[in-house]
Amino acid sequence: MGGGCCPSKRSGGRGGLPLQPGGTGDLPVGRGQALVLSGDNTQATYYRWGRGHFLLRWLYAESETKLLDHFHDVQARLPVEEAAGFWHPGGMVYLMDSTDLPGRWLVEHTDFQLPRGRYRVLTSHSETEETYIIIHRLQRD
Repeated sequence: MGGGCCPSKRSGGRGGLPLQPGGTGDLPVGRGQALVLSGDNTQATYYRWGRGHFLLRWLYAESETKLLDHFHDVQARLPVEEAAGFWHPGGMVYLMDSTDLPGRWLVEHTDFQLPRGRYRVLTSHSETEETYIIIHRLQRD
């Protein structure tokens, strides 16, 4: 998983995604767009599971293994709390910190390929004593 090891209990961590108060939206960046996901200062990574594309963000987890175990246990039954859409022309996607600049990376980032198409970002979360995870499923329309 990208973004380093999981912080334990509510210790936070560096943000892995551009954060903007007030919901999910997009922002012009160069000739493209940035999908902006609001929320707490979280660790984040891209996770491909089965045929699904997920962005996993967490405030705390005992380990990456326990984080993924929790994700696998809960993801199918969590209600969608927020949905947003975006168009992707196909190719590289960068999961980056809000303070960074593409091409002039100041902090570690994750990149992954995403097929061309219109996507919905379906957001859910789960919180236990051991794990707090925010799940963004990238679902192709």
